[in-house]
Amino acid sequence: MSTMKNHLCSFLSRLALCGLAVPLILLSPALVRADAIRTFDVSGTAQNVSGATLGSCAFFASCPFSGTFQVDTTIGMVESSGLDISLPGLPSFDGLFASSPIGTEWQIQANSSLPNILILDFSTAPTLGSLVGFTGGLIGGENDLAVNYIISGGSITPVTPVPEPSSLVLFASGMLVLGLTRRFCKKIGHPLSA
Repeated sequence: MSTMKNHLCSFLSRLALCGLAVPLILLSPALVRADAIRTFDVSGTAQNVSGATLGSCAFFASCPFSGTFQVDTTIGMVESSGLDISLPGLPSFDGLFASSPIGTEWQIQANSSLPNILILDFSTAPTLGSLVGFTGGLIGGENDLAVNYIISGGSITPVTPVPEPSSLVLFASGMLVLGLTRRFCKKIGHPLSA
């Protein structure tokens, strides 16, 4: 009977480990890829030089702008998806027109539904002029080509990813199975529990 319990303990522990290992192995390329694509918040101020009030921004006032964009930090490229920057009174700039290094900075050119392009110059960290390993930077300036706004500055900061609830449940259930297996093995005196 003891041999049968030992075999059952070994089987359960292998099953529990496989139950955790197989999903992790299958998900690992997606996890690595998800870690490489990082989302960044964009925020700053821009001066309305259009000659009229735009949305909530009066003529010649400095008004806030905000948005997000995504960077593949392993190859150092801005992703065409995830780009969405808004200035008061203008359609959202959500299409990537161009993205390239400009000396020691980086430049994003984004277009909106109008034939209008927003240009943002920003510093890059940890390496000047490169988005490989990008962790954020400071917006140096630029404007939209229709000259509604002149951007006076701002910052780009990483968005902290929040684990999906389903991932946490999967992890917790796997740990529970491992704990119960170890407890069972300890109860029957199997060496696996040591």
